[in-house]
Amino acid sequence: MKRLVLPFVFLSLFFVSLSAAVPEGLVKSFTLQNGMKFLVVERHEAPTISCVILYDVGSADEPFGKTGMAHLLEHLMFKGSKEMGTTDWEKERPLFDQSNAETHKWIEAMEVSRKENPPGVFPEDVKITQTEAIKKEEAALKEILDKERQFIIKDEFWGTYDRNGGRNQNAFTSEDRTVYFVILPANKLELWGIMESQRMDKAVFREFFSERDVVMEERRLSDETDPDGRIWETLQGEAFRNHPYGRPVVGWWDDLRHLSQEDEAAFYHAYYKPNNAVAVVAGDTTVEKVKAVAEKYFGPLPSREIPKRHWTQEPPMEGRREANVVFDAQPQIVLAYRAPGAQHPDFPALQLAASILGGGESARLNKRLVLKDKIASSAYAWCGEMRDPYLLNVWCVPFKGHSVDEMEKAIKEEVEKLKKDGPEEKELAKVKNEHHANSIYRLESPVWLALWLGGNEQKYGDWREGYRYLDRIDAVTAADIQRVLSKYLVFENEVKVTLQQKEKSK
Repeated sequence: MKRLVLPFVFLSLFFVSLSAAVPEGLVKSFTLQNGMKFLVVERHEAPTISCVILYDVGSADEPFGKTGMAHLLEHLMFKGSKEMGTTDWEKERPLFDQSNAETHKWIEAMEVSRKENPPGVFPEDVKITQTEAIKKEEAALKEILDKERQFIIKDEFWGTYDRNGGRNQNAFTSEDRTVYFVILPANKLELWGIMESQRMDKAVFREFFSERDVVMEERRLSDETDPDGRIWETLQGEAFRNHPYGRPVVGWWDDLRHLSQEDEAAFYHAYYKPNNAVAVVAGDTTVEKVKAVAEKYFGPLPSREIPKRHWTQEPPMEGRREANVVFDAQPQIVLAYRAPGAQHPDFPALQLAASILGGGESARLNKRLVLKDKIASSAYAWCGEMRDPYLLNVWCVPFKGHSVDEMEKAIKEEVEKLKKDGPEEKELAKVKNEHHANSIYRLESPVWLALWLGGNEQKYGDWREGYRYLDRIDAVTAADIQRVLSKYLVFENEVKVTLQQKEKSK
């Protein structure tokens, strides 16, 4: 579908009429007896279906000392089931159980080594000494895994989708949720039901160690050797000292090393249940077809009581927090401010304020720092849309020869100006229209529409809230922008993280 480019005035009038009513006919829904919710969007312009399952569990639900568990589980859920990924589960199972038992012996040997050789504080010191006991357990584990591989059909789960015309097959984990999605030919709806019901109820975490190594390498690339990752991890840790949002989704290195198949299985059986999931199917199908598949494959799956969520809430900061990251890269600065969650009445105004400050090329920070003063190569801002209070972030990268102090001064001047004078009428209308435009452009992609609708259903308990949110956006006034900036973008609610370039040894 081609994106329409419409005059600004026409868009303004069109979006005013759009926000007046929720498109009730867009989505048809039903809930199975086990509590699993389904949303169906019938679109018959192409013979494909976009299928999404969202589980209401993320990294914030991990127990202390087990960070990275949700993200690693996302990877392991592609390793098949008791019926897929194996030539003979009954023969494979004893070896799988042996590998679990041997894993615990290996972890115990590592703990003994750590007690005998206490680690230091620098990266090169934080190592587990390879004792004879560790080498022995690793050799025993390798022998078991080699025997188990004789029964494993590698990547059968992933390959089955591919061989049946699947595309864009993927998944992601955030602090709040875990999501699996795929685009399939319309006549493969039943295949999706078979595959995802097995993933939900019969998953087997094969190749645990190789997949854990993949995640640890991902951590190296995204958090340890990437300057943006280092800044972001430091920022979250400073902003959230109590709430689990302060922990990295990918997990801490030491926690990943100590995870076991049994840890993952316990987490899986606690949260990956039909009554903790929302499924969305958008495309060339009907609600009757989806309901028949849902009742046949997901209907028999048992529900269970999901663990009660208690996330330690972050107390007020009561003072600015600062941190520096030393890294061999161009200096950067992030100013972040604790902001309420997506359901709070102040959130729409904060989201628009972030867009006005740094939401694109015509935003104030880009026009001032990048285009006019030419002191920064990039300057942008956004407000994270999360279940619990999160952050409004302003991120700038100075040009060579300009300092992060210059960035901070310019950012603060623009913030104070917006607080004092408020946004111009055209400026506020523009960012409102951008939010409306995004809801229209989502209709071009069934998979993005499915992800958005499912996210709203999970977050608010009603997919319609995504459209009602547009009314909340429209209700924001210039005075609201001034009010929330004066309330939240203040010194005692600020976290400042700078990246300082590492000095090269002479």
